[in-house]
Amino acid sequence: MKIIAFDLDRTLLRTDETLSPYTIQTMEACANAGYKLVVATARSLYSTQLICQHLSPHAIIHTGGAFAVAQDQVLYEALLSPQDTLRGVEICMASPHVHHIRISGQAHEVTTNPAIPLWELEFGHYRRIPVELLPEYANQAATKITVCTDNPDAVAQLFQHTPPLSFTPSNNTGSFGHKISHQDATKEAALARVADYFGATLQDVLAFGDDMADVGMLSVCGDSVAVDNAISQVKGVAKHICPDNDHDGVARYLQKLL
Repeated sequence: MKIIAFDLDRTLLRTDETLSPYTIQTMEACANAGYKLVVATARSLYSTQLICQHLSPHAIIHTGGAFAVAQDQVLYEALLSPQDTLRGVEICMASPHVHHIRISGQAHEVTTNPAIPLWELEFGHYRRIPVELLPEYANQAATKITVCTDNPDAVAQLFQHTPPLSFTPSNNTGSFGHKISHQDATKEAALARVADYFGATLQDVLAFGDDMADVGMLSVCGDSVAVDNAISQVKGVAKHICPDNDHDGVARYLQKLL
């Protein structure tokens, strides 16, 4: 393996969203051994950089695969057009199963969710708005639309035949974190471009994950590992299982490489 790709939340990060010194030291040792470290997360670039300031990854796939960047160079991009962003928001607004909507737009980032802690650094760039104003802010290019729902299966049905809009549930986050994005905004598509940038292929990648957005990535990489707290779909495609995220599972597995 030449590249180590890993999800953050509930994979590399502990449940309290921290990185243990053991994990930080292990990732640094992997980089020193010549492995390229690639973050593959649903988080925004800003949020990822806050979390990963002690990791210094060689590339970052963020917003679920909407972007891949390395050394301030954009390697991959898959955005919703303004028309598709508006269409996705209107579909969600009409559904009784969608409780809150967040738009990660290129011009504006807004949310209707009163539980989003806007005072925290991760969400400080969002603006809270009433739901009736959503169409006004939806007519813009966007990386994703995030929704809160207690019935992701019902919401998924709404987007079964709406290309290029694609719905990805987040089964490991309860009602929060389900996203609508461009059908090409996937971790595996972005990772293929990143691998090529480093002169490698997906067969040269060892990938770690825990949730639905990681299924495709783990399915196509040369080697794949699910943390023990991963959902069954991820464990079903992974070639190996490591300890859970609260016991430094990724770092413990990587020690075998070192």
